[in-house]
Amino acid sequence: ISKNQLLTSFVSGILAFFVPIMSILASYSTYGKDRVTGVLESVLVRAVSRRGLASIRYAAVACALAFAIAVMFGAIEVIAKIFLGSFLDLEYSLSSFYALLVEALVFSALVFLFSHVVKSTGALIGLSIVLWAVFEFFWGLISLLVSQALGYTIGSAGFFHVIVVMSYFNPADYYGLVATYLTKTLVAGPFSANGALGNLGVTPLTLALDAILWLATPLVAYFYLATRRD
Repeated sequence: ISKNQLLTSFVSGILAFFVPIMSILASYSTYGKDRVTGVLESVLVRAVSRRGLASIRYAAVACALAFAIAVMFGAIEVIAKIFLGSFLDLEYSLSSFYALLVEALVFSALVFLFSHVVKSTGALIGLSIVLWAVFEFFWGLISLLVSQALGYTIGSAGFFHVIVVMSYFNPADYYGLVATYLTKTLVAGPFSANGALGNLGVTPLTLALDAILWLATPLVAYFYLATRRD
């Protein structure tokens, strides 16, 4: 097994599970809780614009998440050097860092958005965790049901095509899509497949568009609510 395969297994099995939770908790403690409880209103009284406050809080969380993920990968590189004798492939490590950062930023943006929709801290953290659980634990089942409804048998080309397409609608699967592109092995929840997957639509362009849409949609809604409705 190669070093890149070891990294894929570790990241998809542990970090891709942990990073969204870290993002949710950081966003909740930094912005969501204060927003729902009204603490931010005292800040706004001090002539801080709503747009400025919304931008600063999200940027602060984004920087903190990027730093935390960078530290994780730094630790992974040190461990790889000690136990495997060399550092991991730079391109692969940077791509994995990018994918996890996208996941973290998306979940953070969702929490920021939800904080302008719900009225209590319990509802905010509950909605965020439930959404994460659906993406993390039930998306594979949902994808399976969709493929069955379309008449595809498990293991067929059509089945794996559905799995890949469904992964684009799940921010928690973004690392899996990037890993799929890098390794040419499907990495999506409980499903895996080897071989050329270019015909399934996993390309740099589709990955970039998916990241942009997942980031832009909640952020645009968040900034609108933060600056217009409050």
